[in-house]
Amino acid sequence: ISLLTALEGSMAACLGAPITGILAERVFGYRAQRRQVSDIPDIVRQHNANALASGMFWMTTLPWLACFITYSFMHLTLQKDAKAAKMDNETTTLNLNQERALDNTK
Repeated sequence: ISLLTALEGSMAACLGAPITGILAERVFGYRAQRRQVSDIPDIVRQHNANALASGMFWMTTLPWLACFITYSFMHLTLQKDAKAAKMDNETTTLNLNQERALDNTK
């Protein structure tokens, strides 16, 4: 679990913000400004805010959608995996009981 968390966190940190910025600039038309915020016309500020919001929306929605689709397929294998785990557990228990019985006869 710690490896998964580390991988997820590092991928989000390394890719999330840059891809959000690329989407905002290239897809949604964010225009970088070198002026003070108070000197930027309201229409440009609103357009840039909408571009950033759209970039953040898609960089949040698409990964969650991918997770949802991926995890949705788990129900197809759940019963088979549960039966295999139960049989493995029963086999392990049986082997331990046989070993204990052999140890008690010595």
